[in-house]
Amino acid sequence: MGGFIPYLGWLLPLAGLVLVLLALKRISDETGKPRIFKDFLVSVIFMAIGDVLFFLLGGITLLGSISKGFKTIHLGAALLAFLLSWVVIMIGAYFLRMSFNITAEATGVGTFETSATLIFYGAILMIVFFHRGVGSLDWKNNWGCCLFLFARYIGGVYLSM
Repeated sequence: MGGFIPYLGWLLPLAGLVLVLLALKRISDETGKPRIFKDFLVSVIFMAIGDVLFFLLGGITLLGSISKGFKTIHLGAALLAFLLSWVVIMIGAYFLRMSFNITAEATGVGTFETSATLIFYGAILMIVFFHRGVGSLDWKNNWGCCLFLFARYIGGVYLSM
């Protein structure tokens, strides 16, 4: 049975992102601090590029390892793809933190600063704990990625309060 909701699952986070962009644009205009919106927009762009790099390069590496048998070069390529995407996501997390800190300062709402800190440290922990999942597709052992995704979720939930 199912219905149409499972097919729209990718669209709902995108709609939420657009709403956050619109809200931060309005806060930016109302407070007269254009860096709030600009830093958040740069953050979204860098994080999207990092996600695309991770899945694109990781997918190419995975397909190459399946078609030609897993070799050491595939592990090296996967690690390089992950490190490259991690650096790009860290840049995005830094800009998000800057945007939310300015927003917290301008509005007096400390939850912006707290959620920015959670997301930023979650991005850092993604690399610290990644070693447990290198070379496997077992996401239960990949604590860094799980913590980063959890921090993104908690940051968003904490902001919505």
